[in-house]
Amino acid sequence: MKPLLTVIALCAIILSTGCKKYVEPDNALNGDTILYDKTPAQIISSIHGKWALNRTKGGLIANNEKIYTNLFWEFSADNRFKSTNNGVVEADVGIVWYRDRGAYLPVDSTYQMKAFYKDGTPFVYIFNRISKDTLRMNDYALDAVFYFLTRVK
Repeated sequence: MKPLLTVIALCAIILSTGCKKYVEPDNALNGDTILYDKTPAQIISSIHGKWALNRTKGGLIANNEKIYTNLFWEFSADNRFKSTNNGVVEADVGIVWYRDRGAYLPVDSTYQMKAFYKDGTPFVYIFNRISKDTLRMNDYALDAVFYFLTRVK
């Protein structure tokens, strides 16, 4: 009986100390601007302007990373999105905002941006945060691609 109690006590100690609850870092300390808990007006206010897409990570192969040059995304105050690749406009469209489940976020729902490329292909983005002048966002998908953009000055 005594060995059984010892095993139960050890299991209880291991299980109670082995798990740690995820706590969102204090964003005031690291200078992040959280976007996933904001309204569309607040998101546009934060991302308004021109951004250079530097890299993406993820997709079907989670550790797949791609580097970009000369690819720019612009978000206007009147809810428009423009994508320019090597000087060629790929998209210049209106943005539709809607609230849905927050994939890859510590919230149950968030506002998402939906628009369409010229060929009719839809894209949906979730805005995560701006961290040290880097906009971090991702696709709304199970195999999401994560985007890292820097503000063009």
